[in-house]
Amino acid sequence: DRFLGIEALTPWTVLGAAAFGSIGLSFLFKKTPQSHIYPRPAHVNNADNISQGVFTFSNSFGESVKYVNSDDFIQADISNAFGDSKIYFDDAIIQNGEAHINLNVKFGNINLFFPNTWNVINQATASLGEIRENNRSSSNGSPTVILTGQVTFGCATITYI
Repeated sequence: DRFLGIEALTPWTVLGAAAFGSIGLSFLFKKTPQSHIYPRPAHVNNADNISQGVFTFSNSFGESVKYVNSDDFIQADISNAFGDSKIYFDDAIIQNGEAHINLNVKFGNINLFFPNTWNVINQATASLGEIRENNRSSSNGSPTVILTGQVTFGCATITYI
C-alpha cells in the first residue's frame, strides 16, 4: 500500500465503487434472452412485430435469424446494432408488385436473402460501411423491392437464392 500510495483506500471503498460501477453498467447493457437457432419451421413468421404485411425486426448485440412468410408482403423495417442478422424473404409473396425495406444498421452485419426472381432496387446509403450483392437476379422487373435506409460502420449483403 505504501509503495503505490493507496494507504487511504480501504477494501470497503473498492467494493462500493465496484458495486456502483456494476449497477451503472447493468442499466446501460440490459440482458436480452439468448437466441437459439433451430431448424426452420414450416409457415411461421418470426418477426418482432407484424401488422397487415408490415414487418418489424430488431437486433442488438446478438445474432438473429428471421424468416418472412407472408401472402402479402408490403414493408419491412429492419434495425440492427452491433449484431449479426440474417433475414430470409424466400417464402414471402408481393401482391401489388412492389415492397419496401427500410434498413437501420449500425456497427453490425445484415444478410438479406431474396428469391432470384425479385428485382431489388438499392437506394440505401452506406457511411463508412458497405452494401454488396451476391449472385445475380434473374428478374424480369417484377416484383420489385425498394431498399432504403442507412448502413453505418457495418455491412449489408443482398443474396439471391
